[in-house]
Amino acid sequence: MLQRKDWLMPIVDEEFCPECFPFFGPDDLRRIVPPVDIYEDEKNLYFKMELPEISTDDVKINVSDGVLTITGERDQEKEDKNLRYHRRERLSGEFKRSFRLPEWADMQNIQAESGDGILKISIQKKEETKKKKIQVKVK
Repeated sequence: MLQRKDWLMPIVDEEFCPECFPFFGPDDLRRIVPPVDIYEDEKNLYFKMELPEISTDDVKINVSDGVLTITGERDQEKEDKNLRYHRRERLSGEFKRSFRLPEWADMQNIQAESGDGILKISIQKKEETKKKKIQVKVK
């Protein structure tokens, strides 16, 4: 059984987490790693990911074997030859983030919406894990 801290950790992979493997060169570290917030309430588990200037058509969400995977691509912005760039820090290319889901996540009840550069994913908790309030009756 996964402990709470275990499922919160993203799945680390050399190919998609080069900052975890410092022996790569500086060019290898220039990959998109969209930041994500993960939180829950009594009914759902939520993922909130920043995806500015990425079309929803370029984002794919997959759940398989208890792992949520979000992939996508930010297109390369065309460089205007009439401009002299001083810095170009915004990255383009493909990204992939994977997260192991807890046992109590209902893999059949997942919703996603996107707006203002934010992807929001909500996953319902299975009924047996939702907290129930019990009224105590006084006799």
